[in-house]
Amino acid sequence: MAHIKIHTSKSDITSYRVVWCAGGTRDGKWQGEMFDDEVMANRFRDLVNGHGQQWPPVR
Repeated sequence: MAHIKIHTSKSDITSYRVVWCAGGTRDGKWQGEMFDDEVMANRFRDLVNGHGQQWPPVR
């Protein structure tokens, strides 16, 4: 399942990285996308989880 890693820089800036293993398999390549906004990171994580651990389609 996709999950979020939270990182806070030395200058106190927080970023959110959504990470997952492509296709949800052990052999899949790790994928990730970075966000400055926690709400957007949560939304993207939910989309990845809803699309079988793949990049969601672009509209």
